[in-house]
Amino acid sequence: MKLLALTVIFAISLVGCSSSGEIKPGQLSLRAIETRPIDAPYDIAFRAATHALFALGLSVSHTEKGAGIISAKRHEKNTAAKIGWAVLIGVFSMLIDTDTKIDLTMFLAPAGAKQTRLRIGVMKDGEVVTDQQIIDNIWVITQREALVEQGEQVPTEIEKKVKGILSPEAEKDTPSTESATR
Repeated sequence: MKLLALTVIFAISLVGCSSSGEIKPGQLSLRAIETRPIDAPYDIAFRAATHALFALGLSVSHTEKGAGIISAKRHEKNTAAKIGWAVLIGVFSMLIDTDTKIDLTMFLAPAGAKQTRLRIGVMKDGEVVTDQQIIDNIWVITQREALVEQGEQVPTEIEKKVKGILSPEAEKDTPSTESATR
């Protein structure tokens, strides 16, 4: 009997200590992933960040230029999943949330006369997104918008990356597009 009790306790402790296998970065490393410089004065970088959010299909929900905060959201309805659940469980499917909610916040601060520090925070369905590639893509689009706002020529490399980010199907047709934007 004691052996059975010890076995059950041991099994429960193993299950309780298991994790999903995903290693989340600590707060300092997350800040390093999220923070980038924008080669533009603060006013231009703020406008560029707003334009970048629109380019990404987000709706700006709040801005505070003095504090350097821009918040945006996107709500994607998943009607097919809702119908699938309705077929499986009927009326109770109305209780299941199948939609995707994206919340993005940008924090901007002057970092000299011609540079602005940008910190990008992304949440998907209430969970913090720590994927460096996603944050890199947002930064690339914001940097492009800053160049456009300043009336500067956008380098071909940045244009290719932006095209791959905003039109992934176009990237498949163009073999020369860098894989860094995937």
